[in-house]
Amino acid sequence: MDRREFIGILGNNPISETEPIDKRPAIQSGLEPLSGTLDRSKAMHLLRRLGFGPSEFLLSKIVGQTANNAVTILFDKFSDKESISPGNWINIPLADPLTAASDDIRYQIEAVLNTRYNQLIDWWLKMMVTEDKSVREKLTLFLHSIWCVAYNYDTVALIPPALLYRNNQTLRADRLGSYNQIVKDMTLDGAMLLYQSLNYSSKPAPNENFSRELMELDTLGIGNYSQQDVRESAKILSGWRIAAFDQQLHPNGYLENYFSPSDHDTSEKTFMGVTFSKDIKTENEAKTLEVYKLVDTLFNNQGTAIASFIAEKAFKFFVYSSPNGTDDNIISQLADKFLNGDPNAKPNPIAKFDMQFLLRTLLSSAYFYDPVNIGIQVKTPVDFIIGLQRNLGINYPAAQTAMADLEQVLYNPQNTGGWLKYHSWINSKTYPLRILHAKAMLNQVDDIGLIALLSKCTKQTVLVEAISYLAEMFLPKQIEQSRLDSYKTLMLSAGGFSESGWSGEISSFSSAASRAIKALLMAIICEPDYQLC
Repeated sequence: MDRREFIGILGNNPISETEPIDKRPAIQSGLEPLSGTLDRSKAMHLLRRLGFGPSEFLLSKIVGQTANNAVTILFDKFSDKESISPGNWINIPLADPLTAASDDIRYQIEAVLNTRYNQLIDWWLKMMVTEDKSVREKLTLFLHSIWCVAYNYDTVALIPPALLYRNNQTLRADRLGSYNQIVKDMTLDGAMLLYQSLNYSSKPAPNENFSRELMELDTLGIGNYSQQDVRESAKILSGWRIAAFDQQLHPNGYLENYFSPSDHDTSEKTFMGVTFSKDIKTENEAKTLEVYKLVDTLFNNQGTAIASFIAEKAFKFFVYSSPNGTDDNIISQLADKFLNGDPNAKPNPIAKFDMQFLLRTLLSSAYFYDPVNIGIQVKTPVDFIIGLQRNLGINYPAAQTAMADLEQVLYNPQNTGGWLKYHSWINSKTYPLRILHAKAMLNQVDDIGLIALLSKCTKQTVLVEAISYLAEMFLPKQIEQSRLDSYKTLMLSAGGFSESGWSGEISSFSSAASRAIKALLMAIICEPDYQLC
């Protein structure tokens, strides 16, 4: 995206992600592994897309590695057990506010739910900033962008944050596993049961919401299923419940799902040509012979459509939100690998629909590192807010407010299809708010913190080297010399020293040096290309 194009999307009606404005040239490289090893530039590109931006800690682990080895290092699960949680309420149900005896009691319960929701989102945002968790959280966010759940749903209802926490933990655990298993886990996820109204689906009235959106939004895409498929799968999924609130039936414990045989449609069902048994009596039978069989039928009958759907989702999330026709071949090749796995992999063959194989193939490819694909993706609000905190080494207290201002509220997407993407993130309302929050974050950094940003720069006493280092860390691509020169002029003016005097100023941690660094960073965060990654 060039500057003219960027400025053009700041009008009141931003360009839709579906409008054909992509001017990228065709890319000759493909999904073959990138040759050689990662230099700093390529390593930074990987960390901006697979994580929330580069740090010297992570760069030290992957610079000089092959792309495949770098991805392996970043995929390392580290410690999946958290030392902290959103709060001690994660296993404690509340009463259902919609059945409260009075409005006052309802409002009190809703206030507690709102507090817990805010604590959950604050917790997740802090996980994203955490150094050894950022890649893990980006992968979790990727799945959350597909399997959308909203805290506020059906106008007045609220999903207990304890269920949202469980949903988040499941996505985190499944992030590099089988997509087939992800679908099975999400189909019976407690938050999903509420959000998609499966919790109220019964024999007399099988609810079709989730059945349709399971196929349209999570696996197949439009045009790959029929209304008959929707009706039959709705019957198959009827009768599942979640013990979401205190004083509700909870045969498996509070906040756990369970099967209600009396609410289940026991007629014979045929889904995508496969007949399902109507002799279902136990919860285990309902789970294995119906729910899991339904998912397996989807993958067996429509595997090609699922592979194409998820490959495109991965491409848009990690490479470019608005692929043009020249990218279709790459997405098709990626889908084929996702569909078939790798039977020749050592020591064990890679199974079909393996998320780690899909992402490793894409993120290790020569295509991913082609210069045309670097610095072209508009930062999502999460990338923008989390990335700048990581750049500056801070935790921003207003991060959740910033996310709302920039129109990406976690666990409250715009609709069941998730958030809009690409140019829709930047418009005349959100761009000034980006700058407002960026300045607030920068102002949070004290003089010592500003100077500490150069602590890993080996030539920090040379002004042009210090400028190049900060530009490299904050901007997605190498910039031209004339721009570096303008930054030097800016720093000299802000600090009130000569170029030869910089060494003494930075070595003595002077206020003049911190003023100069702050002026430079203020200029950078207002640049159009700071909005890109």
